[in-house]
Amino acid sequence: MNNEMNKKYIEHMNFEQVDGNTLTIEQIENLMSKKGFVCPTRTTDLWISRKLSIIDVLGIPTVMESTSEYMILDSFGMSIWNDDATGIIEYVKGFIEG
Repeated sequence: MNNEMNKKYIEHMNFEQVDGNTLTIEQIENLMSKKGFVCPTRTTDLWISRKLSIIDVLGIPTVMESTSEYMILDSFGMSIWNDDATGIIEYVKGFIEG
């Protein structure tokens, strides 16, 4: 159920296409709720957003966005990296250069 809730939540987010080489820590740290970035690469797009978790609110499972941790998904919606903003930038740049 958690994966399905996350998937539905992500489907309603707004992603802005950016060049991974110019993406900054500040851009990631300033992500608003339900917003994200997509960085096209030669092999897959990297979808960056706040890290999601499922919490129980009065017995109802609810999606919560982290304010300090971020995640990268591949084009199939699989989580491939979770980290702080600096770690996300390092991963993206390493992925593009690799």
